[in-house]
Amino acid sequence: MSVSSGSSLGKDMDEMNRMRFARALETTPVHHTRSWVDHDTGYHYTVQPLKTYHKKGRLCRRYSNSVLIDGRLQTAKGRACRNAQGHWIIQN
Repeated sequence: MSVSSGSSLGKDMDEMNRMRFARALETTPVHHTRSWVDHDTGYHYTVQPLKTYHKKGRLCRRYSNSVLIDGRLQTAKGRACRNAQGHWIIQN
């Protein structure tokens, strides 16, 4: 399971954090949060699915995510859909 990201927050994620992000989209109930710390960078990530829906036969989720980097919080909202291979693709 992985995620491809075009968002500004996602572009700086390494492969391990993209996998954690995808797992959060896959397994976290709507309006619950999933958080983790990248021990290599010290960055704190949080993902909260906001809505689950289907679009053109694909499972999609709207989400809010944030990352705390050197005491500065960056936040974004977006949407991601699963492709035919089961990978989450960020749509914005």
